[in-house]
Amino acid sequence: MTAVGLFSLLICIILGAAMYRLMRCYGIARRNLRDASALLASIDATVWLRDLNNRRSFVSAGIASLFGISQEEFQRDQQVWRKKVHPEDLPFLLRKEEELSEGKPVLVEFRVLLSSDSWKWVQARATPVLDSERKLTQVYGVLLDITERKRAEQIKEQLSEESRFAKTAIRTTLEIQETERKRIAKELHDGAGQSLYSVLLGLNFIKSELDVPLRLLEYMNDMARDLERMIQSMKDFSLALSPDLLEQLGLSAALEGLVRQLRTTQIVQTLTLDVRLSERLHPDVEINLYRIVQESLSNAMKHSRCGSILISIGDTEAGILLEVRDDGVGFMTEAGQRGLGLRHMEERARLMGGSFKIRSSPEKGTVILVSVPVTRRRA
Repeated sequence: MTAVGLFSLLICIILGAAMYRLMRCYGIARRNLRDASALLASIDATVWLRDLNNRRSFVSAGIASLFGISQEEFQRDQQVWRKKVHPEDLPFLLRKEEELSEGKPVLVEFRVLLSSDSWKWVQARATPVLDSERKLTQVYGVLLDITERKRAEQIKEQLSEESRFAKTAIRTTLEIQETERKRIAKELHDGAGQSLYSVLLGLNFIKSELDVPLRLLEYMNDMARDLERMIQSMKDFSLALSPDLLEQLGLSAALEGLVRQLRTTQIVQTLTLDVRLSERLHPDVEINLYRIVQESLSNAMKHSRCGSILISIGDTEAGILLEVRDDGVGFMTEAGQRGLGLRHMEERARLMGGSFKIRSSPEKGTVILVSVPVTRRRA
């Protein structure tokens, strides 16, 4: 074979090898592109890229499920997606596009039209690529369907609003109750109580000034004792409705007065009060804690058949801790079985921003724990 023939053969071998490598690389590239497309199709997101230098754009197949447009439609008109954006969101979205063109990364959420009365929420995250001269060359981004998250946020916000409304309604109801209790207590003290006291004074005057037959005198004595008991009952009832000590001297004095009054009933053998409060609390906190203690004692005396009750209230690092403990028969503490009194106590604790816990089981007594953040009386 001549030198020219050998040279031609060598050229053919080199070209063949180059073509083989080129075809092999082309095959690998096609496989990589196919794998990348499959990967993009498998993820729950839409990926897009815009190359400003080469004036090319790419968007993954997820654009169809997000905007209801195909990849081909997007390539023909890259602004077609704007027609799908909610009119209220489009101005804001266009402003974000301007920021992106200035080289600023963007994260934005907007609504996309699905049908005449149905909208989908989309989150768009876009990142600019700048060259050495800080000139924008590429933009790439990801689009996510966040409709379910938005619905969950909406439900959470609605529940939060309903909770705020319920708290406001409960607070208003309790304020009305306290106002009405004060009014009734005043009427009992200044009205019926004073009238009964006047009758008692008149009866005692008749007994002392007139010559009354013995039988009638005994009857008048019985009547006087009944009047005294009625007057005392009205005082006790008036005190329970609106304790003057609470407003004048604070929670500690009011609880001492309540315990002193209940000890006279002798319903329980031992009633112990342990108060460790360093200063006065906010009036709303004092009245709510007082009512919780009042309701706890009422429940224990009516239902627990206990022999002793301990009331403990004091300062902690977190605020105020109240504990009411009895050694009664106890009960099952499932929330669905709680009576109105327990629910009212829990509502009062929550209104103060605190927590309400109850520990009880049959034959093991009951413990009520209320923890409240520190709320001091303003000077």
